[in-house]
Amino acid sequence: MSDAAPRLLVALYGPTSAGKTAVSVDLCLRIRDELGLPPMVVSADSRQVYRYMDIGTSKTTPEEMRGIPHTMIDVTEPVRKLELETFVAEARRHMEDCWTSGGVPVIVGGTSVYVRSLLEGWEVDAVAEARNAIRRDFPRSMAEDAYAVLARLDPQAAGKIHENNYDAIVNALARAMGNDPERAVAPATRQVVFAVDRSATDIDQRVAATYDHQVARGPARRGARPGGAVRRTCAVPPARPEVPEPGRPHARVHRVVRRGPGPRQVRPEPRRVRSRRGPHPRRRPHPDPHPPPTRRHRKTRRRPPHPQRRRRFRRRQENLGSPRITP
Repeated sequence: MSDAAPRLLVALYGPTSAGKTAVSVDLCLRIRDELGLPPMVVSADSRQVYRYMDIGTSKTTPEEMRGIPHTMIDVTEPVRKLELETFVAEARRHMEDCWTSGGVPVIVGGTSVYVRSLLEGWEVDAVAEARNAIRRDFPRSMAEDAYAVLARLDPQAAGKIHENNYDAIVNALARAMGNDPERAVAPATRQVVFAVDRSATDIDQRVAATYDHQVARGPARRGARPGGAVRRTCAVPPARPEVPEPGRPHARVHRVVRRGPGPRQVRPEPRRVRSRRGPHPRRRPHPDPHPPPTRRHRKTRRRPPHPQRRRRFRRRQENLGSPRITP
């Protein structure tokens, strides 16, 4: 490929679980076999750029890559958010290296802001300045006000974003305020854009299948066996069979008990008797949800009776004719 010829840039866009990974790999294989150009996949996913999140993001495995190099995967640690300008700068560097070696970069992902910034050549430095100013003027508690400003500046973009999605509102406002079309640095490329379009029912079924696959690929729990089965290690009692007594169905539940090496014995469970008087009076809720604090008295030893009271008690016993009680 000569320097005068326009560079080829391929993009594949689609919703979650639409099958973009398989389609992109097949497309790269056809580019390599039919055009004789080495392809390279540039991932445009806002979650696959972080490390250690292979299962929840359905990150492309080496078996699924089938020998096609993939970039922009496992870029940074999941300790801070990867800003748009950082992603664009790193992705453009990989694209330039691919074009220099005579290859074809293929942008694959479902994050619209990533795909459009690479295709349209956004001026990300101005967008970064606008984003910092927006976050300073509109903190997260003022998301509604920021959404109202976005609705006035770009109604079309506001119609695609929920009013509570603060990050998306900030990105859209930064693009509307800081992305000047005259300052955009669109690459001199010949672009071919594909879209994976499926029905909503098909997408729902594929999302459910993807979730089941993620659960099956989940992290190995303690007690997992080599064959893939997971041994139960928590103290959860097994289900007890219900064996009703003869003539009294569903009367009592029996429990199978093993005592020693002999045969298993069946022992009925004790019947639980429910009280008809209701709960204890002390357990009834207080009428006031916030009762006033009560004064707690210090526990002291009981004082002996007063001498005057003791003298009256003796006189009363003498008048009644009872024997005198001496202390």
